[in-house]
Amino acid sequence: MPGKTTPNVCLKRRYLDYLKEAEGKDEKSLDKVAADVSQLEGAVGQKDFKRFHREWGRKLKTHLEKARNKRTGKPLSPSTIDATLANVKAFIKWLAGQPGYKSRVSYSDAAYFNNSKKGARIAHTARPAPHPSIEQALHAFGAMPEGDRFEMRDKALFAFLILTGVRIGAAATLQLRHVNLCEGHILQDAREVATKKRKDDRHLVLPSRRLLPCFVRTLD
Repeated sequence: MPGKTTPNVCLKRRYLDYLKEAEGKDEKSLDKVAADVSQLEGAVGQKDFKRFHREWGRKLKTHLEKARNKRTGKPLSPSTIDATLANVKAFIKWLAGQPGYKSRVSYSDAAYFNNSKKGARIAHTARPAPHPSIEQALHAFGAMPEGDRFEMRDKALFAFLILTGVRIGAAATLQLRHVNLCEGHILQDAREVATKKRKDDRHLVLPSRRLLPCFVRTLD
């Protein structure tokens, strides 16, 4: 029947509400969890969670191995698969404690959603990310036009990002009082700045005094 709310939908809403209110997850994290649990549903043919079987863990892993990134069309990365399995495992643990599901799902069933040791090792291996050198940044900075105030603004923003390495979301919410040019640092106040995971206050030191004069000049 069109518009009918299925038991799975209600259950997922309860779980997301639990994550938000009890664990303090933000909206971005909730969206990822919802998508990952939907991956589980897709892997088992949209079955009711009351029909849970530990075999669902194997089916989800097979499903993820065959899945493709919607944007690139490439296979899912090891880190994406690992994160998806972790989110679904947490959901199964929660499900095992819910009324009406305790007789069908046990806490030990969540272990069937563990990633393989090889897959987890690959997913968590730190790899150096390619990045431009200061010389390359200076070259790009020098090639940027500055014919009007908008181009000057863009140039200043580019210099600021290179100087600090601050995340885009944080840069968009910083205020002038958070920037201390005299001491060469910025203060990311988590109460006012969109820092990653809303961490406590921290300072970022401006790493290149060679770019600092360029940045100041574009602000004049």
